[in-house]
Amino acid sequence: MADLCCGCRAALTSDEVAITRRLINRGTTRFYCRSCLAEAFGLTTEDVDRAISYYRRIGCTLFRN
Repeated sequence: MADLCCGCRAALTSDEVAITRRLINRGTTRFYCRSCLAEAFGLTTEDVDRAISYYRRIGCTLFRN
């Protein structure tokens, strides 16, 4: 699993890896933190957090603990 954001080199959480896969591509090998994803998609970090909550709630298998 990726350890650092490809944008800012911040340490990544499993949710950040999962949301990167969900928003960009399941097969990606480049992962981004919430802030870098938000910037790339023209969103706020709160929008990214809401997307993570939504995908967890609907049972998306990328968001397993």
